[in-house]
Amino acid sequence: MPGRDDDRPRPVSGETDTEVELPRESPGVAMPASSRIRYRSIVSAPQAVVAGALDVDTIAALLDSHAQVGGVRLRIVFPDGRVFFEAYPPHPREGEEHQVPVEIPGNAGTRLQGALPARDLELVAHIIENAVRQRTSSGVQLQALDAERKRLSLVFDFSEKVCQLAAFEEVVTRFLGDVTHMLDAREGTFFALDPRRKDLYVRCHHGLRPDVVRGFRLQIGEGIAGAVARDGRPRIVNDVEHCPDYVAKTNPIRNIIAAPIIVRNRLIGVINVNDREDGDKPFSNRDLQLLVSLARLGGVALDNARLYEEIRQLLVATIESLTTAIDAKDQFALGHSRRVAYLAVVMAQRLRLEDQERDMLRIAALLHDIGNLAISESILKKQGPLTDEERAVIKEHPALGASILSPVQQLSEVLPGIVDHHERYDGRGYPRHLKGEEILQQGRIIALADTFDAMTHDRSFRKACAAQDALSEITSQAGTQFDPALVPTFVDTYRELGLEITDVQDLLPPPPPELDF
Repeated sequence: MPGRDDDRPRPVSGETDTEVELPRESPGVAMPASSRIRYRSIVSAPQAVVAGALDVDTIAALLDSHAQVGGVRLRIVFPDGRVFFEAYPPHPREGEEHQVPVEIPGNAGTRLQGALPARDLELVAHIIENAVRQRTSSGVQLQALDAERKRLSLVFDFSEKVCQLAAFEEVVTRFLGDVTHMLDAREGTFFALDPRRKDLYVRCHHGLRPDVVRGFRLQIGEGIAGAVARDGRPRIVNDVEHCPDYVAKTNPIRNIIAAPIIVRNRLIGVINVNDREDGDKPFSNRDLQLLVSLARLGGVALDNARLYEEIRQLLVATIESLTTAIDAKDQFALGHSRRVAYLAVVMAQRLRLEDQERDMLRIAALLHDIGNLAISESILKKQGPLTDEERAVIKEHPALGASILSPVQQLSEVLPGIVDHHERYDGRGYPRHLKGEEILQQGRIIALADTFDAMTHDRSFRKACAAQDALSEITSQAGTQFDPALVPTFVDTYRELGLEITDVQDLLPPPPPELDF
């Protein structure tokens, strides 16, 4: 049957290796250890870690996920006995401990210890070494990923607070504080539009010297904020001294980004953020995108009648922009996450799930492959068969995805769909070998949508199959790979959407437009 070759993102997820039987947790949802204990300990970090040359997040995620899946305590130890990393589940099983060498840059003789057979420890060590080599050579990508995670966290956190706050000043005060901190800036200012005087005045300021801007006003078209108010276009100015729009105050400024706040197509003010803490680092277009997104949320906060819907749409748009980065890891996967989310939501509607459950399912489906951001493109795009070591790396992506998102508290409800979408109903999936309804509904629904989309679209290592063949394969796997109670729902969805002759891509609404600055 057309299997998911080499465990890459593919049509039908094959059975996991069975040489080593690993214990499962009791029924229920248990996130990877990293979601509870990001780093069990860093007793003595090597110089490479201090200098930022070593990918600490990757080592922690891999060690935590293997400790959780194996049910054992694992640690990385230097030759002199100092512990670098230690990870373990809440109730680790006892057993004879073994140790194997593991290469940590700048620390020869480092060992991996734990109560696993030596052969399995060697495989874990090789996975860690391979990940460190891949990720330490792409520090820029890691920084970009961390920035995206922080950006997503801030948008969720701000939206949550907006729903709780009614006073305009409270919303803007939180907004300014969050944005100023997120952009590593020293000051943030909200210029409100005075509808009577037709000018801008300082309504709220975040920074060390609020007295400098107290009573400060600008005419429409005057200064950088006034220029934004005049034409509604955000600005990024990294050389304020030579900007003709700049109006000097008593405190000198180096750089500024500014965005309008608009409610119901009506300007209500302008947000200014100025002066990076690192004076040599300019503001970027991504910084301006963040400011524009949050300015929109701030505007929606004042439009109470449409508050919830506007925030929900903006959050989904933000997440969809992140899925572009996920799918871009493999040109054959472009659009995959949005198509999976579309199918999952249609299934949820047929199952009559509550609105909140549908929203969480959609977000989980959009982000289900975020762990691939931590997998080398050379593996994801490989056209030939994968080695055992490469296959083991691929199988890390659900747990890595949960580790990436676990610091975002507002996304805790979507983690089951991300970590469980490669589990099988018969218990032979990965990473946790859950069985039946031990796999939460999110994971069981996404598994169906993910499999169908993977089978019906080309990948680097195989051609797509016909939609009817994919449906036949899915129905034949009811009760083994897939939840037998959900397969009929998928069949109904297939018929409702006419997927025998229609590509899901053609059913998607247009993606949110990219900002062009």
